Amino acid sequence: MRNIRQNLFFALIYNAVGIPLAAGALYPLLGLRLSPMVAAAAMALSSLSVVGNANRLRRYPIKPLPTTEAPAVEPHREVGAGQRESLAT
Repeated sequence: MRNIRQNLFFALIYNAVGIPLAAGALYPLLGLRLSPMVAAAAMALSSLSVVGNANRLRRYPIKPLPTTEAPAVEPHREVGAGQRESLAT
């Protein structure tokens, strides 16, 4: 789950910064403008960072789960009043 949150964070930051820059929304305020070619490269880097972060899971060693034995307790069965008579015979 932590890796999923990190990937969402990376994608959100890249897109929250890159899309307004590429659209020219910050040009009147800050004078910043981004070429569409650079914006496309930034979107590709966003995808690469998400894929690279997800590939980290391949290096994670998977530990086998400990073996457990079945409980030695009989299951509890509830029976109704009509069924009690048929079970007694």
